Amino acid sequence: MSRVSRVGAGLGLVLAMVVNSAPARAQECGVPDVDSTYPPDAAPVVPPNAILSAHYSVPAVYDGEPVTLVSSLGDTPAINVTYDEAEVLLRAVPLSPLPAGKYTATFPALRGASSGPGLGRQISFVVAGPFDEAPPTFAGVRSVTWDLSSETDPCTDTLEDRLYFDFELGAATDDAATSLLAVLVFETEHPGSSSSTPPQQIDIQPLPANGKLRVFRPASSAGKRCFAAVTRDLVGFVSGGGNAEVCEETIEPPWFEGCSVSRTRSASTAGWLLFIAFLALGRRARA
Repeated sequence: MSRVSRVGAGLGLVLAMVVNSAPARAQECGVPDVDSTYPPDAAPVVPPNAILSAHYSVPAVYDGEPVTLVSSLGDTPAINVTYDEAEVLLRAVPLSPLPAGKYTATFPALRGASSGPGLGRQISFVVAGPFDEAPPTFAGVRSVTWDLSSETDPCTDTLEDRLYFDFELGAATDDAATSLLAVLVFETEHPGSSSSTPPQQIDIQPLPANGKLRVFRPASSAGKRCFAAVTRDLVGFVSGGGNAEVCEETIEPPWFEGCSVSRTRSASTAGWLLFIAFLALGRRARA
């Protein structure tokens, strides 16, 4: 085989690798899946006056889809269902305290504003113990660090830069189990905000047992970002701790990340393979 033929065959192999490594285009994007529930699945001790809720991953359209609640005895307690657009949270409020026992709740699949329905979720839990009658306590956010992540946008199959912030949380207590608490994260300052800009709730997650929480934000602008957080129990009582504010100064995403390909930029492997192939072709042509 000639030198040119060998180079051509090698380049063909690399191009085949590129084609095979390219991610498949997503069939649908912007689909609202249930990503967390309150209480969490298999919660062993839920207070009788608990409010049940499910958080959806992206804003959803609620058209009156039912939430079902059934006890292990077959009873179906009456509930009032509402959708909170600001928190992307579907709430089911029992009209009377739940008797002790095991229950199964099913949260419906909701459609997005421009997509089909996502995934609902079914959970089970046990109602036991006394009523939740006092708000939780929370020491607030202790510290924050940040970094850059690049991930494939499911709508466009292109890389999207995002900032992620890792929070160290202070201690929390409640008259029910702290595993039932939710953390509400607020951005109190961001590039372009002013002293009159109100805090914006940017995330809600279950309180992590290890006290570490990660939140993603768009990397559209760099500058000072500040955050605070509070906790909320199943009854709706909110803790203090929101006056503990932490800040970080972010910078613009870099064009390059050193000599090696970042592990978070796996989708750019195809481009690097092409670059290496044509570099090898040029060197062999000069040989």
